[in-house]
Amino acid sequence: MKKITKNLVCLSLATILALGINQIQNVVRAEGRETLSVKKDIIDRKNLIPFARWSSGADPINKINDDIIEFRNQPANRWTDWKPDNKLKENWVGYVFGTSVDVREAIVSGVKIDFYKDGGVYLPKNYKIQYFKGNLTKDNLPEKYGFAEKTILDDDNNWEDVVLEKYVEPVQSGTTNVKFKPVTTKAIRIFMTANTMSLGLTELKVEGKLVNEENIDYGFSDEKVRDEINKLDKLGDSAKDFTDKIGSQTNNSLLEAAKKANEYMKELENLPLPKKPVFSKLKAPIYGGWFRTWHDQNSEPLEDRPNYFGDIPKEVDLAFVFHDWTKPYSEFWKKLALEYVPKMNARGQRVIRTIGIKTIYSDMKDEKGNSFPNTSEGNKAKAKYIVDTIVNRYGLDGIDIDIEYHDSRYYSGKENQGIEIMKEISRILKEQGKIFMIDTNMSGEEEILKGTYDFSDYVLLQAYGRYSDSRLNRRWEGFKPYIKPEKFILGFSFYEERDRNGWNDISDRVEGSAAERYAKWQPDNGKNGKKAGIIGYAIDRDGVAFRDDNIYTTKYELSKQLKRVMEYSDVEDEIKEIQSLKNLSKEEINKYVDRLNNGLKNGEKLLPYEIVNLAKKAALNKEKNTKKINPKYEVEVSNKKKNDKLDKKVIKLENNINKNGGNPKTSDSGILLYVAVTAISIIGLSVVRKKND
Repeated sequence: MKKITKNLVCLSLATILALGINQIQNVVRAEGRETLSVKKDIIDRKNLIPFARWSSGADPINKINDDIIEFRNQPANRWTDWKPDNKLKENWVGYVFGTSVDVREAIVSGVKIDFYKDGGVYLPKNYKIQYFKGNLTKDNLPEKYGFAEKTILDDDNNWEDVVLEKYVEPVQSGTTNVKFKPVTTKAIRIFMTANTMSLGLTELKVEGKLVNEENIDYGFSDEKVRDEINKLDKLGDSAKDFTDKIGSQTNNSLLEAAKKANEYMKELENLPLPKKPVFSKLKAPIYGGWFRTWHDQNSEPLEDRPNYFGDIPKEVDLAFVFHDWTKPYSEFWKKLALEYVPKMNARGQRVIRTIGIKTIYSDMKDEKGNSFPNTSEGNKAKAKYIVDTIVNRYGLDGIDIDIEYHDSRYYSGKENQGIEIMKEISRILKEQGKIFMIDTNMSGEEEILKGTYDFSDYVLLQAYGRYSDSRLNRRWEGFKPYIKPEKFILGFSFYEERDRNGWNDISDRVEGSAAERYAKWQPDNGKNGKKAGIIGYAIDRDGVAFRDDNIYTTKYELSKQLKRVMEYSDVEDEIKEIQSLKNLSKEEINKYVDRLNNGLKNGEKLLPYEIVNLAKKAALNKEKNTKKINPKYEVEVSNKKKNDKLDKKVIKLENNINKNGGNPKTSDSGILLYVAVTAISIIGLSVVRKKND
């Protein structure tokens, strides 16, 4: 009995202790994700306005004030200031107390910081806690909380360091608890110095309480703004982009931004597209590149991106719109349709949009909210809707369907539906003179792929990391029974920032790279035809060294070189064409042939076809000069032609006479007459020429 009583007492004490800890910590953990509820010594999140000097558009400031701690990369729940360069060495985050329409004072004595770290975001080198001592009101608060640079909150004269009990080193994957002498203030901030290039937090809590918690004015409520945004007719799923930002800017400004996006999406439905040029078929070797459109300056202006899709040079025959993180209401789409595509088309480039196979199988609805049933008519209607809204709305030149192993969950058991939709997409595009292609990392024998080969213009293998020719040859064997080499394209990858796949297909030079190998490689050594070309993923990273995570302006120099490698790796036809020119001397022909054979080594500025055109022009000029110097040239050429024809007629006449026992036949009279007239003509011209001489 004593033993049982003792055990019960121990159990009770343990339970009380556990409850006490829970009361203090009040943290519920689930699969690495922590949900915090309000504690007595923690200021309620509804009375906190989060601010930062600068924020990444993908990681908004409201994430530090949502009661969720998430140290993993996915599911993402963090604020970061990830920026495309190293310029941002210092940053700060913090809170104003009260609401955007009712700023209040608070007495604070500590903060709980959950720093975030991943491949590009690190713990700060150091930090300091500061409290606001200036004149802060609702009227001088910035509308966008995550971009408070050059506002009253960014003025260092308005801040003073707190007196710490002790400095606590930043904790990775845990809470950094910092205590300090209590201060009364309207705002608190953590001023951080970056260790590398980026900083991040997943949650920030403030220990203390408002001086006056009575009759706080919450203005335009979160619930009201959420309802208003969800009523907008064009945003659809994109409404969540705005409701997720509640708490990152004033509710009034957020609603206005959502309304503006809604009207913009209406505008995109009827853009005044310029007339498309008529293109001839693409000539191999083709070079292409996937441009990650969220790295275009017009995709996210606040992100300060240095590159523009429209700057992709003419050497890139196929420019791919790879739009994963670009919002449907982004200014990029209007810029693409009205500026980029017309400019690039004028240079002879095609602009193709890449979508995943999951889009084909998705439960998409048209703009009236109608679904597409899995019937013959429903699949045709869906195909037309995809072409109309994904390709033609922006004046694009075709579509590329990305089909990968991880997509199998979308189409498993539904291959026939997907093939039917894609076939109809291809039919519509071909009627418009546009391109349909697929790209994949799968084996060529996969059923979903085999169903597309007949109607695909090109089939691309993502050959990422496959360095040797033998490995490429083995992969080609899977496609060889179904497509000709002229349809086959190899894909490689530039180094994508913070990517840890380690493919390293190309770094900051072409020479010795896998991409160079792919450019030179041919299916079956070219015996049965040549491949269509190569295409590089993340072409906006052209020229960036492997493992360099900084973002740079690219000049596409490596892409230009790779195009040349393909052009000069196969110049047999060009050499034959030059050797067939009649008016050039052997030395002149050899000069042009040498330029073709040694073009890459000598840094030839012209492309092979341009060298051929140069040789043709030289031959034509030589012929014109010959005619100009010798006026008798044309007469001599004419007489030579007549003599040649006369000789043939005479030989034929002699043969007929010999066959007839030495006597001409009646049927030979026409030949006799031709011979006589031609001979007289030649003699007459010769006499005239002698007189003139």
